[in-house]
Amino acid sequence: MSGTTSIPQPQARSGVLEAHTLQQEIMMASSSSNTEWSAEAEIAELRRKVEALMNDRVAPAVSELAGRAEGVAQHAVSTARRETERVGQAVRDQPIAALAMAAAAGFLVALLARR
Repeated sequence: MSGTTSIPQPQARSGVLEAHTLQQEIMMASSSSNTEWSAEAEIAELRRKVEALMNDRVAPAVSELAGRAEGVAQHAVSTARRETERVGQAVRDQPIAALAMAAAAGFLVALLARR
């Protein structure tokens, strides 16, 4: 009789173990789902923070820098036009001196090019 009474106990234990294992698997799956949801929520929150930072700080700074760069570029163009006009006027006023300077510059470039 003891052989027949001991058989149900391992089966009962096996059933308890199977139920416990199943419960652990469910908890792990639930934990995995919670982890995935938590990661997705964190990613969404980080994305929102980055967008807010871009809108609040980066975009205005870039806009300000673009405005400054445009001002510097306009100043450079205006200076280049003024200087071009000034050199052109100097050549018209003193053509022989301009030719002499051009010849000297060409001579120096030729000397440097040989080396």
